[in-house]
Amino acid sequence: MIIWETARPYLYARKTPDNRIIIGGLDESTGYLEKRDPMLLNKRDKLIKQLVNLFPELENRIWADYYWGAFCCETHDGLPMYPDHPYCYFLLGYGGNGTLQSQPFPNHQGFDYKGRT
Repeated sequence: MIIWETARPYLYARKTPDNRIIIGGLDESTGYLEKRDPMLLNKRDKLIKQLVNLFPELENRIWADYYWGAFCCETHDGLPMYPDHPYCYFLLGYGGNGTLQSQPFPNHQGFDYKGRT
């Protein structure tokens, strides 16, 4: 199950098989490392706070084992791209939205992952 809050900046979260939570989002637009990297700890703390806002019972019970920041991109409409190349299937979903939007790919009109159309 994935939780995806579509506000801007967006927030997403999902549980892993080993009962951890992956949470991300709260993206900000910057193309400069010197601006992005100092925001990392602050973003980590904000993500945890947002998760606690959604699930108050997690307060003082969660922490970040790992955290990272990166430059991400997205398509103009936020949806994945389905390029058309003979005998090849691509799902180009970028960033957290790509993870979420990849779910409907097998149901894309005309596509059958077993090779039939």
